[in-house]
This record gives sequence, structure tokens and C-alpha cells, in this order.
Amino acid sequence: MRELEDEIALLELRSEQLVIHVQQLPPGSADAVAARADLDTLIHRLEFAKGERNRVLEELGRAA
Repeated sequence: MRELEDEIALLELRSEQLVIHVQQLPPGSADAVAARADLDTLIHRLEFAKGERNRVLEELGRAA
């Protein structure tokens, strides 16, 4: 569970950094397009990790 929490924290931090980076890039530039694609990938990974965390917490709640 700790590894999952660490992964979520790192993904959240990285996504915040990418949002800041995208805001500093010229709209429509190749760098902005690539950064947005990276951000989209990170968001999907973050959603998956949070879903896994919720699933584990549900299982632990049922076991208690």
C-alpha cells in the first residue's frame, strides 16, 4: 500500500510540474503538444493508481 501511495504522490507532483511547464510554452508549439501528451499519459496513470488504491482499501475494509 505504501508503494501505491508513493506512486500517487510522485504522479501528482509530476503532473503539477507539467501543468506549469505547459503554461509557460507557446500555445500550439511542438513542445506544448508533446508536454500535453505527457500530461495526458500521467493523468491516466494517476487515475489508474488511485483506482487501485481504492480497490485495496475496499478489500481491506471487507476483511476487517
